[in-house]
Amino acid sequence: MSDFRTPREALKASLESIFKKWTALQLAVEQQFGGDSSEDIAREMFEVSLGLLTSGTAPPSQATLENLFYDGFEYLNTDIEDGSPEEVAGLLLRVRELCLAHDFSLARSLVQSSQTNANAASRSVYGGASEETYGEPEHGQPQALAEEDRQERNAPDVDEDGWQTVKPRRKAADHPHSSS
Repeated sequence: MSDFRTPREALKASLESIFKKWTALQLAVEQQFGGDSSEDIAREMFEVSLGLLTSGTAPPSQATLENLFYDGFEYLNTDIEDGSPEEVAGLLLRVRELCLAHDFSLARSLVQSSQTNANAASRSVYGGASEETYGEPEHGQPQALAEEDRQERNAPDVDEDGWQTVKPRRKAADHPHSSS
């Protein structure tokens, strides 16, 4: 469905498409990293996200959405360090802004790309599948630049003696975007 009647309808369809394409989320659910309740945890992340994005006039902060996602992944027993919670939060806020202005072009694009790839092999929490994933370059960002950014972020810290510093694993509460 790409003919939306309301901003909420377009936002919900976009959110479904984004969650279907979110590789880390799909893997955590498919592999049941959160046990038998993995699908329920993902659905709750979806419902809370939708509620935050559609209630009231002020949008949620990006940090609020990021913390929701990091907390959800913690319940899924998954340490996520690929930057996708930040990317997904930013994309959702952008879609929300456009939908409220009755510009459904990005929402249509997200839904159509999800429908186009519906025959891909992987299963999703919402029954669809996709080859395009989140945690990958954003629209308009060249692949080479995205790869450079990812390599720079993930590059080990090596001192002058050649010793590599092991970085501690982050939890949602330790994440720099957490609001305390």
